[in-house]
Amino acid sequence: MRHARPGYVGERGATVPIVALALVALIGFVALAVDVGALMVKRRSLVNAADAAALAAAQSCAKKAGQAAADGQALEYALANAGDGVVVVEGYPTYAPSCEAASGRVAVRVQAQQTTFFSPVLGFADSQPVAAEAVAIWGGVGTGDFVPFMLSEGTLLTCGIGTEEIIAAGELAEPIDCTFWMNNKIEEMGNSQWAMLNLNTAATDRWGWNVAADYPSCKPANTNETIQWIDSGANGLSLNYPDPTYVCVDSGATPPTFWALDAHKDEERLFPVNDPGIPGANPPRGYTDDRLVGTGMSSNRPHGQVNKTGDPCPLPCTPGNGGPGYNGPVDKYDIVGFAKLRIVSVERGNQGGEITCAFPDGTPRPSDSNAWCLKVQWTAYYTDVYAAVGQGDNFNVVTVRLIR
Repeated sequence: MRHARPGYVGERGATVPIVALALVALIGFVALAVDVGALMVKRRSLVNAADAAALAAAQSCAKKAGQAAADGQALEYALANAGDGVVVVEGYPTYAPSCEAASGRVAVRVQAQQTTFFSPVLGFADSQPVAAEAVAIWGGVGTGDFVPFMLSEGTLLTCGIGTEEIIAAGELAEPIDCTFWMNNKIEEMGNSQWAMLNLNTAATDRWGWNVAADYPSCKPANTNETIQWIDSGANGLSLNYPDPTYVCVDSGATPPTFWALDAHKDEERLFPVNDPGIPGANPPRGYTDDRLVGTGMSSNRPHGQVNKTGDPCPLPCTPGNGGPGYNGPVDKYDIVGFAKLRIVSVERGNQGGEITCAFPDGTPRPSDSNAWCLKVQWTAYYTDVYAAVGQGDNFNVVTVRLIR
């Protein structure tokens, strides 16, 4: 019996959909190789453009050319590095605390459209946006034995150092003995004669030095950073004098921090000086404002320490101590200069029941395990960080570098 062989007529054309699917996959791979590759190349050029734009803007701010000039430099360098079609995204560059500050940071974000060749076949747009962002900082090159402890200018003026020495901003003829008291509680920081500061510059995520008055994100430095500043000094600091220089309060002090400072007995260190604001002054003003009268210099806003929202927080600056705008706790000190001090001793407030730090009327202060007394000898005072480290009065000498 003869059997008919099965026919294959019904399978004709089966390769067509297979080839079609293969072509789709092939086009997808081509799109991935060509279009995505082009997007990556464009991204790389925009990274270069953003880096160059941020550095150019930072350099412009460092040279005191003003924000308009810095904005122009950012655009010019973005175009020079990425070509036509690149734009600086609306709202950028951003400056913190401002382009006019002696140190700070600038963020630049650039964007461009990259044409895609094969992606439209797959239903995607014929172009894609590509963006990149860079952050650069500028600040003083001065380095010195700066320690992370502020001294209150009010105590300085009652300690025998007169206004003429502060304005002269130089070496004192004779060292002056002085003591400073602090209670290491956040609610007491606004009334302290000395207290901790965060000396981190704009280069870190724990930025503390030279922030805006209403900067909302003050954070404490870690203990290792603090002890390193005590032992080796901070760098990259600068002052806006005669304008305020706001620096975050650091509430993270621990006994090892104070003992690290005490280990440097008989050595000289540079202590930032805080203008707390004149208690009861109406309108608010600081000791620095009174000193500037007749000098030909002026400040762009009243001096004095501030709370988190940037409002004046003059002594005693504790929670609920006054009307609106005067409530603590203090969030930022107003640094107006540097005092060079020889460290005599650092004493804890519960040693021996009483310590030699006294109230203004001379009455010894009571024992307090949270309190610390600093005994020093003043040897100099500076309103210029460069003079403090022997580099001269030159705010055009700065470091400018990328941080992101």
